Amino acid sequence: MKAEVEIAMRMLLLADSSVPPDGRIDKAVDILRGLNHDGEEIVRTNMVCSILHMSQSQVKNLMDKGRLVKIMGSGEKCIGTSRESLRQFIRGEIRLPNGTIF
Repeated sequence: MKAEVEIAMRMLLLADSSVPPDGRIDKAVDILRGLNHDGEEIVRTNMVCSILHMSQSQVKNLMDKGRLVKIMGSGEKCIGTSRESLRQFIRGEIRLPNGTIF
């Protein structure tokens, strides 16, 4: 889904007072992206690249800077990020440990 479409959809749904602000919009967007809501909380790096329309090096840079949580697999290889971290990044809610908002 293109970022512009997601933004427009979120704005429309937020304007509708009958849609409760309980995370349903986030779940709907995730489902439209093909993310599973049946328990897996890890979003693989290649899926993050696809969702954010970024290269692997750009996503790795976001993880290295702490803007996305890094989830490590066996050994020292990063396998992805948490679904909640990705949501926060998309919504612009990422905070550094010192309280600074990105």
